[in-house]
Amino acid sequence: MRKYVVFLCFLMVLSGATAGVLLGTSSEGLASALLDASPDRTTGAVASWASDGLTSSNADSALPVSISNDVPNDVIGALLYRTYIRTLSTPMYYEETAFSSSLGNVQLTTRRVWQASAERFRVETTSETGRTILTIADGSQVWVIDTSTQAVLREQRADIPFRHLAMEPGDRGRVVHGMFADRPVHIVTLRKGRQTHTYTIDMETGILLKEEILGPDGRLVYMAYRSNLRLDVDFDPTLFIYHPSSDQQVMHDRNGWRTQRMVRDLSVKSGFAVHVPKQLPSGYELLDGGVHYVEDDTVVSLHFRKDTAVLSIFQQEHPITNGMIRQLLKRLTSTSSQELSAATTNLCGRSFLAIGPLTVRELERVLASIECM
Repeated sequence: MRKYVVFLCFLMVLSGATAGVLLGTSSEGLASALLDASPDRTTGAVASWASDGLTSSNADSALPVSISNDVPNDVIGALLYRTYIRTLSTPMYYEETAFSSSLGNVQLTTRRVWQASAERFRVETTSETGRTILTIADGSQVWVIDTSTQAVLREQRADIPFRHLAMEPGDRGRVVHGMFADRPVHIVTLRKGRQTHTYTIDMETGILLKEEILGPDGRLVYMAYRSNLRLDVDFDPTLFIYHPSSDQQVMHDRNGWRTQRMVRDLSVKSGFAVHVPKQLPSGYELLDGGVHYVEDDTVVSLHFRKDTAVLSIFQQEHPITNGMIRQLLKRLTSTSSQELSAATTNLCGRSFLAIGPLTVRELERVLASIECM
């Protein structure tokens, strides 16, 4: 869903030293070093890894000095795929902290995850406002509960909040050995379009410990790290069971459920009714939203994502000026890997601005689908 995960003006980034050594130079030896370092099974040891040792938001300082730039893409791709599978399937408990930024507004999200398997898990996600979303998967169905309103979503399947790791055509990568929280790790850096993605992977277990995304301007726009990780734990089976009460309304449309919650929250925070488009280009789903202050006006934003493409809709009570359009285009372009267009309209006593990797005509059709409530 997560995500532009243009998730900084950043706060003080947790810092620490990372030491590294240059990997082997032969492709065969390198593949062996990368893929054999993580055993097929995790050990029975229980690890408790604190968040000490996080590196800074600078792309180079987040890596050891010794860097291998000649790692074959197929080797990096295989390492990332194995990391993705093991991170989703290894039984474990962990806590995750994520920092993200949208238009300079820093957001903090924390998660507690009980993962018995890729099909049985419990995730408690808490925003910086204190709102908690509970996700419970029992192997056959998934329940998502907004604990503040008791709104319930039921789905046949869902995944733990974890982006797919993949080496795409055109990506450029480099790999080092390093240390993270006193653990030996692989640190993989990919140049994906105009963004730089860095993955810190535990050598012993093959589990992803940390992820960073830098925008085209070199700013850290997203960072997530795991802490208090425990392996081979015995979970109480009731953690993965949920029965809604008779007075709870159960929905079955995730996008509708998330949109309803977000529109209500943003309307309360902004002080005016928030409107959403009824028609979006195929594949776009609601990513997130926020309340911002641009040129002394209160602006509500909604962001919709399709793969790596993000469509942003802004609305405010006062007319949108050319200066505001230029300001927002500059901010979004600095964090986007694609060319962006903009379109505006006035509806429902509001001014709307759409910015995204679409044509102006496509953006105008999106804005025209907004219905006044």
